[in-house]
Amino acid sequence: MALAEWRDHRGNRYLYINHAGTELETLENIERALELLRQSGSHDVPLLGNITGAFGTDAVMEGIRRFARESDPFVSRRAVVGLRGIQKVLFLTFNTLLRVHSAPRATEAEALEYLFPERSS
Repeated sequence: MALAEWRDHRGNRYLYINHAGTELETLENIERALELLRQSGSHDVPLLGNITGAFGTDAVMEGIRRFARESDPFVSRRAVVGLRGIQKVLFLTFNTLLRVHSAPRATEAEALEYLFPERSS
């Protein structure tokens, strides 16, 4: 089931988006995620997207393109998990074409480390 919600990691708030679900659920989830970003009033939101189990239909891909464009003013860093094999190559191409940088990571833990790196004292 698709999901968009605020989460916390080490006292830092970030937007978590899981695109698993039907085409309709994913498109509704994209709208929910955009609404959460708009309501936040912030232009420094870390975002973690999970595409495990997501379907890449034409409508979903168009929705993700729109999401990338409309979310860009609100998002400071992006990390994505759930990419396998050729998906990762296609994803990197997609990033380049949209001029959006989303860092692919193997696990959510790695994605969170990218979003919130440990700072040495």
